[in-house]
Amino acid sequence: MEALPDAIFVVREERIVFVNPSAVRLLAAQRAEQIVGKELSEIIHPDSLASIRRRMRDSSQTGVASPPMEHVLVALDGSSVEIESASIPILWKGSPAIEAIARDIRERKRAEATLQEYEKAVEGLEEMIVVIDRNYRYALANRAFLNYRGLEKEQLLGRLVSEVLN
Repeated sequence: MEALPDAIFVVREERIVFVNPSAVRLLAAQRAEQIVGKELSEIIHPDSLASIRRRMRDSSQTGVASPPMEHVLVALDGSSVEIESASIPILWKGSPAIEAIARDIRERKRAEATLQEYEKAVEGLEEMIVVIDRNYRYALANRAFLNYRGLEKEQLLGRLVSEVLN
């Protein structure tokens, strides 16, 4: 747990009882003691709190890990931290608890937003634009290119150039 890149939180009765070093960094803390002992509501964004509580309760009742889902935490500096998390019931020092694994997805979200902005800009051009990956597969095509070829995105993206062009 100490060396994992993902943040690990152990929660018992809605209180954090353990965090690994990645969780300390994720929440912009200096030491684990700044987080251990806090209530869930102190580190989970209000918009995510009910969902996380429900998933933890379901996981405890079924004994099955929850599937990964996106949520937002609140770091000690007050900033929002977008995460993807899953939880699993465990025994912690002989008592039932929940282990939550959280992955920081802020960089992925920024990259997705940048790509969406790029796609919007390319889509509006009258010139035909197409992006091919290193394997010569279509990765992106704007409406002008698709119209010229008489194709829909689903018919083009992911296909090899040699399958579409002679």
